[in-house]
Amino acid sequence: RVECLSKAVEILKTRHFDVAILDLELPDGGGQDSFHRISLAAPDMPIIILSNDSDETTAIGCVTEGAQDYLVKGTFSAPLLPRTIHYAIERKRASKAKDDFSILVSHELRAPLAVVKGAIDALRDFNMGTLNDKQQKILALASKNTNRLAKIIIDILNLARYESGK
Repeated sequence: RVECLSKAVEILKTRHFDVAILDLELPDGGGQDSFHRISLAAPDMPIIILSNDSDETTAIGCVTEGAQDYLVKGTFSAPLLPRTIHYAIERKRASKAKDDFSILVSHELRAPLAVVKGAIDALRDFNMGTLNDKQQKILALASKNTNRLAKIIIDILNLARYESGK
């Protein structure tokens, strides 16, 4: 437990925590800036926002930007806290696994697809002998489908980047 945001950021440079419960009303912080500072200091740590009832919109904004959950002071019971912590940890773990998987799959598909696309383009564009109509149609179809797969891979990478905030 710390009493100010700067102390929390300093501690996070040297220590690991399973989860943070971040009060948006720390003396040297405030609102979403507090969330951003903690998130930058410990990007893999789940963060639960603790707000007052008049600042629930800011808490929701923090969740939109990557916090795992929020609680409003004075409105939750003791049994809710352990469940909220558990779910926050699991949400962060699932989100990281999804991001890692998306990036791995995209990169593992991207390189071989580039080789296939290069070979198709070479067969179609360079004078490597005469191609009959059927061969030209097959190459055109292969080229179209490799371009479509390349676009899907780029979309997967962009989605992973967007969801991770990068």
